[in-house]
Amino acid sequence: MITPEEFELHRDRLQTLVSTVHRYTTLIVLASFAGYGLAGWLWFGDRTMAALLVATAAYLVFRAFRWLSFTLARLTLQGRAGFDASFALIERELGQAGAAAVVTAIETRLRAAELEQKESHS
Repeated sequence: MITPEEFELHRDRLQTLVSTVHRYTTLIVLASFAGYGLAGWLWFGDRTMAALLVATAAYLVFRAFRWLSFTLARLTLQGRAGFDASFALIERELGQAGAAAVVTAIETRLRAAELEQKESHS
């Protein structure tokens, strides 16, 4: 579990990670549904085998979107300064839970910290 001190130390980088994961998730979901649309178009064009292949590929990408979006975000942010320590922290968490659970836990803590900060300013 990420301690409150570690969370505050890495908060900005964790926020960047979560927003990057969401960006990739959106792109992957849109690409998957575009693949389903293409499969439907191929199916009605009497290209059944191509439609099945495209639909299967779209399904597999959609099925793995959580893991894939987290991996792509990690690859995107890996070279940036300060992210190595944050990724070491995340790797420790990944040993206990999957990528979706880790990102959800981080996102929940970020939202709670954001609400707490808004309440303290009011």
